[in-house]
Amino acid sequence: MSYQNKWACFLSGMVFLIGGISASVIAAPSTDIPQDLMRLVSQNSGVLLVPESIQKWRDSDFNTRFFSPWHRKKLAFKEGLGYFVGTITAATYYGENKLPIPRTTIAGFVTNMDVAHYPSLFRKAITVANTNLRLAPTGRPFYLSFDLPGEGYPFDYGQETGLSANTPVVATHFSNDRAWVLVETAELAGWVPVQDIAWVTDAQAKLYENQPYVGMIHDQVPVYDPSGQFLWTARVGMMMPVVRETPHFYIVRVVKRSSGGMAIIDRAVVSKSDAGRKPIALTAENLARVGMSLIGQPYGWGDLYGDRDCASMIQDMFVPFGIWLPRNGNDQGRYGGYFVNLKSLAPADKEKMILSNGVPFLTLLWLKGHIMVYVGSQEGRALAFHNIWGIRTRSADGKEGRHLIGKAVITTLTPGQSVPSADPNGDLLKRLEGMAIVMPRFY
Repeated sequence: MSYQNKWACFLSGMVFLIGGISASVIAAPSTDIPQDLMRLVSQNSGVLLVPESIQKWRDSDFNTRFFSPWHRKKLAFKEGLGYFVGTITAATYYGENKLPIPRTTIAGFVTNMDVAHYPSLFRKAITVANTNLRLAPTGRPFYLSFDLPGEGYPFDYGQETGLSANTPVVATHFSNDRAWVLVETAELAGWVPVQDIAWVTDAQAKLYENQPYVGMIHDQVPVYDPSGQFLWTARVGMMMPVVRETPHFYIVRVVKRSSGGMAIIDRAVVSKSDAGRKPIALTAENLARVGMSLIGQPYGWGDLYGDRDCASMIQDMFVPFGIWLPRNGNDQGRYGGYFVNLKSLAPADKEKMILSNGVPFLTLLWLKGHIMVYVGSQEGRALAFHNIWGIRTRSADGKEGRHLIGKAVITTLTPGQSVPSADPNGDLLKRLEGMAIVMPRFY
């Protein structure tokens, strides 16, 4: 997640829900909402939400974007290392011990970036582990004040995003100690540990790219090589080339790192109950099934610890269907779909517009700092599926606080009504600015 957009899921993540509520039911105004997306699927759940030809077009566009780092002829990251240096020196950050990170430590991170020699390489690579894209060549956290609501853990400002294994990148620079490498993905740039990537030859890239693919539809699936060695945990949002299939399994290509850092293409087996041929048919039922593998999962700022924030959950949810969405929620709300501006409407009229014109499971609801998926209604109220941090609260003496949720849930658009101390200025429906139906603009 780029620094300029860091507040995307954070500001809304600060504006939401629970603590001490059961995993199966979320309290809401006048009713309880079971945490079950499948019950919201209509009898016509198997009907394609968009024509197959349009979905195939989107899938082709997805693959082009996904593999774009391997086709670059020059740097795409225009900001250069000044972006990273400016970010980590822009404020006083705190470490995991809740003490300020010494300026000498920050200076050490800057020195290790080896700014004078950037860029020092331009080479195709691929991730061989689930890893983190960092703003500095270090895994140490960068927290702001632990005393401010919505700050401190888990909001590590050194975290750009998580990268799944099997992600194509182009490596552009080594850290001074050569333990870290700066890479560009399809959207972002950041530092990853050298051992988490492998160098890819042109022949390997061509073999890996020009294949049919499977997309994961279940999360947290362990993957092993033919010898039984654990490789990594497959996640929703990951795609792998298919070699062949049996009645119950896909044989897929995976990449390992040789002792010299080169890519070794191997094979692995993935159950058909955990993955599907990409693009999977775009139906409400299939979207709900993928969503059910994500519901209840912990909130993860910038994908820390393999968890997801609001934007990454939605981005990953649409990958098996071949629909590319940007990493940032503010961009997702207006990307590749039919956008309806709701900002000037009264809250009640916004909800009516969503209920009348929204396509369940294919409509994104956007406000500054947060993104949600409209999934249907209950008792006349629109329901949203989203991963959120907490609801902003205000005590009688005016002190700001947070009522935590910290996971992916189904709520109404006014979840704060169930929290007595909720700040009315943080109401989701009031702050909602737009809805976007995820399909090409010309459709």
